[in-house]
Amino acid sequence: MLLAMGAGDRLVAVTKWCKDVCPDLPSLPELDDCWTADPQTVMQYRPDLVIGSVPYSADVTGKLIAAGARFVAKNPARLSDVFLEIEMIGRLIGETEAALSLVAAFRARLEEVRKLARSTGTRPRVWSESWPNPLIASPTWVAELIAIAGGEFVPAPAARRVEDHEVIAAQPEVIVLAWAATGDRADPAKVIARPGWATVPAVRDARVHVIRDEWLNTPSLILRRGAEALLEILHPEVGMTLSLESRLESALDNAQGAKAIEKVVGFLKANLPHYNWVGVYLMDGNGNELILGPYLGKPSPHTRIPIDQGICGAAVREGATVIVDDVNSDPRYLACSIETKSEIVAPIWSNGRVVGEIDIDSDRPAAFKEADRKLVEFAAGLLGARWES
Repeated sequence: MLLAMGAGDRLVAVTKWCKDVCPDLPSLPELDDCWTADPQTVMQYRPDLVIGSVPYSADVTGKLIAAGARFVAKNPARLSDVFLEIEMIGRLIGETEAALSLVAAFRARLEEVRKLARSTGTRPRVWSESWPNPLIASPTWVAELIAIAGGEFVPAPAARRVEDHEVIAAQPEVIVLAWAATGDRADPAKVIARPGWATVPAVRDARVHVIRDEWLNTPSLILRRGAEALLEILHPEVGMTLSLESRLESALDNAQGAKAIEKVVGFLKANLPHYNWVGVYLMDGNGNELILGPYLGKPSPHTRIPIDQGICGAAVREGATVIVDDVNSDPRYLACSIETKSEIVAPIWSNGRVVGEIDIDSDRPAAFKEADRKLVEFAAGLLGARWES
């Protein structure tokens, strides 16, 4: 939360769990958490504010307060609580506007997930567990995320100890494992081997999935990743694009300019099998010509393209994405390879003008669908925000 609010420079210490969620954290002292922390060790860093989250030890938190710490205890149960706590932290550190903006973006992303899920017309039953022995159901906010991603949490309610016979009776069609403090190391084989579980549809149909526990068990902005992962599991036909967008953002990290371009080109080429050639063209200083920048694929003879020529030029002139299902039937096409059958070109906008474009070729006819348009335009938007003239 603090990093997203632009307050990372105010951090004086973190816990090991912080680094699990935010691997790009700056180098800071790593302390124990609210269950095991030594209050005197915490206070030696002279914090103005100590933010803690469940699970708590009453002894540790009591001693922190007694030592003079200004202590804020986070203990959300539902998504609405998560939103409120983000806003609360923002107000406490004087970043109210940033916090409200983050919550608005978070809500918008969840609504996007909800709309995609609704478009499928199906609603599978889902069992999500946060611990295997004893069997513990995932938190209530996870049940809400499952509903948003187009599933039904069973057996209800969430956030409690559950007996095996309850899950078997509920007959979940999908099982999600997000075992606390295990990252992505939950073991589906142990679930499949449970006595009596062979009759569960999710086990029978091999729909037992692992989601990183941080993505579901950390009541913060990272729950967005959990919602996207749930959508991809429950409705893969509509969930892949959102997942790729998040992975692309993570891959870019803080890269700017040329480094960001290289990362986008590499990501798209590596993750989309039907993208045979991926490159970025840069607008020259006079705005008359496109100059080939980083690319992956076979060498192209078109290293400079006037904006009045080709499909690439058309995307610049129109200021909009151009998709061509059959390049050989389009008179604008500048032949690069006899293998190319279709093409998509998306302009990159920065400060109100087109500064370049992403150009992708495929050896499949009509390879680029609406999901491809959405992903490539998303990538172009990321580059536009990180553009360096």
